[in-house]
Amino acid sequence: MYRFLARPIWLLFAVIVATATYTFVSLGFWQLDRLEERRFDDLIAQQREAQDPLAITSVLSVDDPIEGAGEEHAFRTVTMTGHFEPTYEVLARSQTYDGTAGFHVITPFVDDDGNALLVNQGWIPLENDTPPFTQSDGETETITVTLQPSQPRRGYGPTEPVGVLKRIARIDIARLQEQIPYPLYPVYGVAYADPDPSRLPISIPSPTFDGGPHQSYAIQWFTFAAISVGGFWALARTTARKRRSGTDAE
Repeated sequence: MYRFLARPIWLLFAVIVATATYTFVSLGFWQLDRLEERRFDDLIAQQREAQDPLAITSVLSVDDPIEGAGEEHAFRTVTMTGHFEPTYEVLARSQTYDGTAGFHVITPFVDDDGNALLVNQGWIPLENDTPPFTQSDGETETITVTLQPSQPRRGYGPTEPVGVLKRIARIDIARLQEQIPYPLYPVYGVAYADPDPSRLPISIPSPTFDGGPHQSYAIQWFTFAAISVGGFWALARTTARKRRSGTDAE
């Protein structure tokens, strides 16, 4: 009854379905691997966030390598005493809040030693498109921020133009060091807080550690695999019934 499956067209169809199914299943397991990696990273981040804030000078220095510092200190909470320097402020574009486009305000925070930490102060709407947004009289204050790794371009995405940047695609510390006269720490800080729409900039809410979308992606890939196999089997059964009843158009 199923001898027609030996025909070249059906064999080709079977190979295509088998290849697609193998690919879908492989992608599903890859997403599960990514889920485990994400959960491990989330666990480290939660443990670091739970620690008491430390003075930034006791955690790292401006001479630490950017790559290593980002991996070692991401999500660590630190304190720093100094003042905001809006002269060298930039705006990170393509940021949204509650479905509205805008910028993130990235401002150097300079300590008494003349070292600076780039700080993401939060979101502002598009009409505030010319920095500086921050108003500062140089008064000394102590801030508490969560460290995050630099965001260099890794082979894709927009390339920053040459010259002094006012708006940036990503917080690339090495690139911004070219236009900021203070030695920069190899990470940047985020002033996470509950968003307050009544004042600008609107703070960035604290991150959630839920494993990301990898589990749902894995389910989707496995579903595609099941649809591929089930669709092929259903088509084969339908064809076999037609042939048996004499309705096949041979």
